[in-house]
Amino acid sequence: MMILAFAGELCLIAALFWAIYSLNRHATAPKAAVLVFGVALGFIAVTASMGAGRYLGDNAVIAWHDWASYWSKTVAMPLYLCAVLWLWSPSGRWLALLFGLLGCSPVLGAPAMLTDLALVLALLRLIQCCAPKASIIAALLALGLVPLCALLNDADLAMGLFHLALALHFGLIAWFIQQQKAA
Repeated sequence: MMILAFAGELCLIAALFWAIYSLNRHATAPKAAVLVFGVALGFIAVTASMGAGRYLGDNAVIAWHDWASYWSKTVAMPLYLCAVLWLWSPSGRWLALLFGLLGCSPVLGAPAMLTDLALVLALLRLIQCCAPKASIIAALLALGLVPLCALLNDADLAMGLFHLALALHFGLIAWFIQQQKAA
């Protein structure tokens, strides 16, 4: 049983639902972008719920969680950032599509690093075009912490901090959405 990993998954689920809730309350957001955002983050939340079961010792969900984790990283994350770019980048629709295709390309056999590259580039574009910048910069830094967690020797601590870094990223995105609503 991995208690810290389980707690990290719970925090991630809460942050994902906060981000979905925040965007759904944004009256001026285009419905298609809200739908893509919600489906992508909803899929990641389902994946996190499987992970919570896994880290409590339910071995029956390990294969499902591994499968869903792959699709969360290579499809849901790029689609989520496409939706964010679509919503807040002035000329972002074509760029959102480009980053989405780049991010999802490992599904077709491209190097997995292209997903990470697309995520970073999309966040850098948001930093370039959006105000206030602080929450987006912090969200990028939180996402940057995710791969560093693999350097830890304790699996429970590594997975717990991995999911907490993701939760922090999505929490900061929810905060950014709240700031956009107030503007």
